[in-house]
Amino acid sequence: MLRMVFATLAVALAFCAPSIASAQIVGTVTVGYEDDEYDNGDSYIAEDQETGPFLGAAIAAPLMNGNDNWIVVGEGRIQSEHEEYSYGDEDHENVAHGAVHVGYRTDKWTVAGFYAIENDHGSDVQEVGVEGQIYLPKMTLEGTAAWGNHDGSYCCDDYDGWNAQANLVYYFNNQWSAGANVGYASWDYYDGDTELTTVGVNVEYRVPSTNYSIRGAYVHGEADDTYGEYSSDTFQVAFVVNLGADTAQERDRSGAGLSGADSFDLHYRLWESTYIL
Repeated sequence: MLRMVFATLAVALAFCAPSIASAQIVGTVTVGYEDDEYDNGDSYIAEDQETGPFLGAAIAAPLMNGNDNWIVVGEGRIQSEHEEYSYGDEDHENVAHGAVHVGYRTDKWTVAGFYAIENDHGSDVQEVGVEGQIYLPKMTLEGTAAWGNHDGSYCCDDYDGWNAQANLVYYFNNQWSAGANVGYASWDYYDGDTELTTVGVNVEYRVPSTNYSIRGAYVHGEADDTYGEYSSDTFQVAFVVNLGADTAQERDRSGAGLSGADSFDLHYRLWESTYIL
């Protein structure tokens, strides 16, 4: 339920509160729009498109005052989706996730674990995951992995899945950065399973002498389901307010750039939109 998502964020903010009070935070507030296009191919999938605005936020802060190595991150995302189906029907859903990350960081790397709650079409998925980053002079490398489970209210509505993703971000200068990612997810449900692979690219421009950025992203997905194959194309554009960091590189390496819950969120939504039908 969405109230569980917001409860997760509230717990994260409670941990961050001492650092927020002393202005030791780094983070983002993101307002954007997403368009998911589905090519149903030979599958039974009937959904053609999901579109809608989204709001996201991430706050990273020291877990303990006076120790910048241990960090806690609270982050979440909510999206309003307008859904269109090949047989003419339309629907509307609010989808969201909230996550708490705890990690240890140095100037060379970060390792972390996280707990998150996903909600889509009224189904809650609780997940745990690990993530790590390696810092090079002009580049950040990241790897994430997570497992999630949904216990349904009746016998045929239980499923679980896991995902992994590798990300690379290159910082050209203090204004421009670009990234690429590859991901994989596998889902098991009552009478079938799905394997999903994704590849994506993104770019961000930070307006000089401001806290504002413009971000764009594209992700292509290919799914092999028990009942057929389908593909997806996801387009995102967003306006980002940056908190407590002068550059994208500094922001991302504070912990606010940890993306394990976000990658699971996208993989789950690309799968759930087909499973629910």
